[in-house]
Amino acid sequence: MKKAPTEEPSAAGASFSKKPLDKAASRKQDIAAPKPTPPPPPPPPPPPTKEPATRKAQATRGRPIGEIEIDAWEKAEMAKIKEKFDKVNGEIASWADKKKKKAKLKLDKIEGALDQKRAKALRHDRTDINISKLQAALDQKRAKALRHYRTDIQNIDYVAGGAKAQTEEKRRNEELKVKEKSKIIRETGQFPPTCLCF
Repeated sequence: MKKAPTEEPSAAGASFSKKPLDKAASRKQDIAAPKPTPPPPPPPPPPPTKEPATRKAQATRGRPIGEIEIDAWEKAEMAKIKEKFDKVNGEIASWADKKKKKAKLKLDKIEGALDQKRAKALRHDRTDINISKLQAALDQKRAKALRHYRTDIQNIDYVAGGAKAQTEEKRRNEELKVKEKSKIIRETGQFPPTCLCF
């Protein structure tokens, strides 16, 4: 067998190429060689068996639900609602306490300043007329500060009461929804659909 002549080394002399000079002969060799057939694709995996993870998923597939399961679900939902709204009411109460403490500190600060003025006046002014005038002015300021404090407390109670009333109404609405849903479940024996999925 004869080797096909190769190209001469380049001017640099470092590389030799083993490519045949006749391109037509190389094409014939490529065409003449049969290509191996690719292996068949692997068989598709079997479809997974889907088992519902929750009771709700089982119920939507047509399995009837017992009275015990419905009662347990209803109690669990009511407990969630109670916990949620107890937390909200606690936040409202802590907010009201914080505001009341702030108002009380403000009143104490004003009363402390008035007591200092009275003590200073008693040390310097010895006349009864000046002391009685000062005492009357300080009593007026103390009464004004006390009125502001009581007004602040009333406002805080009003806001906290309104917030508690709103949360109580929301709680009643959520409990009513749970009771209606459990009623539907008892009538049909299945959980009602929650969305319009296809």
